[in-house]
Amino acid sequence: MARQDFYVNGEVKREYVVLALKAARRLLAESDAEALWIVGIDLRKLKYSSDIRFAVGDENAKLFAKGEHLKEKGKIVRYYTERTLPRMGENAIVLLIHPTNRLMTKADQIPVCAALIVVPYFFKDVQVWINTHKPTDILQLMSS
Repeated sequence: MARQDFYVNGEVKREYVVLALKAARRLLAESDAEALWIVGIDLRKLKYSSDIRFAVGDENAKLFAKGEHLKEKGKIVRYYTERTLPRMGENAIVLLIHPTNRLMTKADQIPVCAALIVVPYFFKDVQVWINTHKPTDILQLMSS
């Protein structure tokens, strides 16, 4: 099955990270994807302050910072950084939070990925991907 591509087409807002995570969890529950990968900032920064910590909650952020994973309805939720992101997708839904151009390119090349959801910080870092893949805007999708 072809990978599904989504992104948030809006200015940077903490609520958009929450919305994207909600969409990723819904996709995980409704699809045959085996895992959800949340990909973002360095683990040391995750402990203190970030939109990701706000979205997943303090307790889950602490678990991710320790390198642990969560389980949701029998499926694994893991946290990765640009440095730790695996090269194979394991039929995962990949949620990229504020990716750099380098991370965007790396994630786009992951084979066997069920979906790619992108929450941009700078659109210049994801514009080539948007132009190439024509992803669905989550804001429009969730409002309809």
